[in-house]
Amino acid sequence: MQAALLPSRLSGPSYQVSISLLFWNITHLKLAPIQFFGLMYNDFSDRLTDAECILDLLRTQPSITDSADAKSFRFRGGKVKFEGVSFAYKDGKNILEDITFDTLEATTTAFVGESGGGKTTITKLMQRLYDVDSGSILIDDQDIRQVTRNRYVKTAW
Repeated sequence: MQAALLPSRLSGPSYQVSISLLFWNITHLKLAPIQFFGLMYNDFSDRLTDAECILDLLRTQPSITDSADAKSFRFRGGKVKFEGVSFAYKDGKNILEDITFDTLEATTTAFVGESGGGKTTITKLMQRLYDVDSGSILIDDQDIRQVTRNRYVKTAW
């Protein structure tokens, strides 16, 4: 607006600040719904991507499967025996080499050692998240590769 067309009380710096704030408020009110729907679209898109990842995971076939002659696992106390167990992850670095030990049933056993020494790998092998490369793991005198995985996991863990 031109100052000449305005009465003297509506001209000056305070009036220009008021007009600027009014313009900003009107613009903000008009753009707020657009911003809201933009954020909703981004959120929906993220959730859809997450759902696709979950579906891909659910479709993945497990790499550890039961052998054709697998028997049902029978828990009898929890005696654990590692016989000459060796294991390496896919990168080829041997984590465990020819490990042999026994634990008694109804006892607590602790694995103590340096980081990267194979403590977690031993528990993952016992849970049958991986199969050993050589040797065997026996629980209650049953090779865990020769029992049904589903029954073993539900009973032993």
